[in-house]
Amino acid sequence: GGRRYWLMHGHQIQGGAGLPWYGLQRRVGKEAIKRMRRRLSGFDKIVAGHFHTPLATPHFWLGGSACGTMAYDHQEGREADPSQSSWLVHPLHGEFDRVDWTLRDD
Repeated sequence: GGRRYWLMHGHQIQGGAGLPWYGLQRRVGKEAIKRMRRRLSGFDKIVAGHFHTPLATPHFWLGGSACGTMAYDHQEGREADPSQSSWLVHPLHGEFDRVDWTLRDD
């Protein structure tokens, strides 16, 4: 669909006390600078999942986790049901219909 995603686990992003807004923005900036220096093609969005909580912004998307939050997540102030994320990509209009699916065993 013409979109270029940088897929990463997310453990490389520094932060704490919930979702690491500053760490995510910093990671996007650092990677963009590295790629500019190497004259490599850029990327449209970072996709990660380390934080076990779904989140969508213009520059990065975090997917949920099939297990939901764990003890460490609670300690960091995050809470989410087990979930996974999906979306569609149109060649002209980009991403649409992102859904954060809640996973249940009932």
